[in-house]
Amino acid sequence: MKRIFVILLSFLVASYAEGKDKDGNPYYEKGYVGNVGLNVGGTIGRYDEIGIMTVHGFSFADGFMLGGGTGILIPLEFDSKERGVSIPVFADAKYSMYDSRISPFFEGKFGLVYSTELGAGLIVSPSLGIDIGQWSVNLSYMFQAYNADRAYDSTIGRFTWTPYRYSSILVGCTWSF
Repeated sequence: MKRIFVILLSFLVASYAEGKDKDGNPYYEKGYVGNVGLNVGGTIGRYDEIGIMTVHGFSFADGFMLGGGTGILIPLEFDSKERGVSIPVFADAKYSMYDSRISPFFEGKFGLVYSTELGAGLIVSPSLGIDIGQWSVNLSYMFQAYNADRAYDSTIGRFTWTPYRYSSILVGCTWSF
């Protein structure tokens, strides 16, 4: 896991070196804002998930950005009938508090997620972090909910679903362009 993290972080640093660094905060410039990020974390008590996400949206030049995104969440340990690889598609809202190179921010994601093991579900992910130029560092909570394992219950005469719920704490690094 450390090797994957170091390789991806090296890639992000190299791509940042090639890009031009904007003065101030990119969320205080009106127009298109995109970002790509790496998240590492997992369920409470064990760190077993790595994710790559991208968000594209519109900055309203007051620190507020609305957009949409997608990504991939890969568990590093595959348990029997557990999450599998997940692909979220979500709406994203971010507010960066100050028009300065270093600024705290709040962000929220809400949308749908598809797991190779559990099918379709919902995803909610609030986060807090710090923008440092075009880079952001964040700590986020991610909640995923699925209804899987449809089975007929003869005692009540209908099909029932087994709910699956996952809570994760993620640490991430994002580059905005």
